Amino acid sequence: MSNNQKDKITILQYRTDRTEEHEIECFQKEFSQPNLDLNFINAVREDINLEILEDSSGLIIGGSTEFNLTAGHEANSWLESTNHFISKALNQGLPTLGICFGFQLLAIHQGGKLVNDSKYYETGSYEISLSQSADDCKIFSQLPDTFIAQLGHKDTLTKLPENSYSLAKSEVVPHQAFRLKEKPVWGVLFHPELNQVTAKER
Repeated sequence: MSNNQKDKITILQYRTDRTEEHEIECFQKEFSQPNLDLNFINAVREDINLEILEDSSGLIIGGSTEFNLTAGHEANSWLESTNHFISKALNQGLPTLGICFGFQLLAIHQGGKLVNDSKYYETGSYEISLSQSADDCKIFSQLPDTFIAQLGHKDTLTKLPENSYSLAKSEVVPHQAFRLKEKPVWGVLFHPELNQVTAKER
């Protein structure tokens, strides 16, 4: 890569309220680097062109305050285009990260099961514990055994996709993170783009 060429990370958003701009600001604050271009696409309001992935170095599928897949929102027209987008990214071998709602989208795309049960609800700062299998993951093996992360969800993954393994859990949720086997694809239910301050600003 030449000195003036940037890696492009495509970020899919599923927000149409005031949290849309806040999410952009948080990603820019936490993830921006001089050689990195963050390309935001609102997958609810825009057509997501598959050709975008051709010059992307990675894909992030963001969260949502508006949609719950167990509440029938999977009937929305954007879900079909999202699934096509995910399929192409995975077939292309593109490094992909799903965050919260994105975690759920990746999970159901690969055959996981979601439930909406109040005993699993988490909103706020929670302790995350790594699973033993995290030792085999280059990214998660660099994290402490336990850490505090920001959460805000109702839908919960209770059955992992068969082609994945769990990386972390919380006290009440068994799968806070997973990775697909033999693919550079991760899902996290917690929000790495948020901290205790920015989470309260949403």
